[in-house]
Amino acid sequence: VSPEDASYCAKFIFLLHDGETPHFMTLQICDLLVRSLIGLIFCSTEGEAANLGVLLREVWIVLSKWRYDEKAYEEEAMSKKGFMIKGIGLPKQDYNKVYGKWHDRIWTVCKNGLKSNEYIHIRATLVVLSGIVGCFPKKFEAGQDCLESVAVLQADERQDIKAMANAYYAQLSKARDAGAWRKEDGGVWKDMALEKAKKLKEKLRGEKLKRQDEE
Repeated sequence: VSPEDASYCAKFIFLLHDGETPHFMTLQICDLLVRSLIGLIFCSTEGEAANLGVLLREVWIVLSKWRYDEKAYEEEAMSKKGFMIKGIGLPKQDYNKVYGKWHDRIWTVCKNGLKSNEYIHIRATLVVLSGIVGCFPKKFEAGQDCLESVAVLQADERQDIKAMANAYYAQLSKARDAGAWRKEDGGVWKDMALEKAKKLKEKLRGEKLKRQDEE
C-alpha cells in the first residue's frame, strides 16, 4: 500500500524470526515471498511496483548477507527455529542452493518483464529493479545479462522508457563497479565485470554508428 507498509512487513518478518516465534518458518515464508512478488510485477501499477521494490530490497539484503557471510548465517539463521528442518538447522551449502534458485527465479521474471510487449510491464520491472539495484543482482552472469537487456531499452523510441533505462543502467554499472556482484565463493567479480562492461560498451558504440550510417 505504501513504502512504509512495505518496510514494516520486511522488518516484521525478521522480528518474528529473531524471536523464534513458534510455527513461524522463516525459510518457507521467504520462499513464498519471492514466488509471490515476482508474479506481482506483471499486475502492478507503477506505485505498487515501487513498494514491492522496497519490500524485496529489505528482505534481499538480509538473505544475501546470510549467503555470503558464513558466520552471520550460523548465528542469525541456521541457529534459529525458522530455519530448522526436522529439528536440524539448514546446512549452509543447502541454503546457498536455495538462495541461488531464488536469485535465478527473480531475474528470469525481471528479464521477461524487460522484454515484454506491454508498456506497463517494462516500466514496473524497471521500477522494481531500480529499487533493489544495490543488492540485486548478485550473480555476475545475471548482472551482465541485466546490463545487456537494459542496453536494448536505451534505444527505445519511447522517451520515458529510454530515460528510465539510462538511469537504471548507470545505477547498475555503479553497483557493479563498487563490487556488488559476487563469485560463488563470495569473492568479488570486479576485474572480469569491468572487462565485460568495456566490451559491451564497444559493441553498443559500434551498433550506434551502424544505425547512424544506415540513417
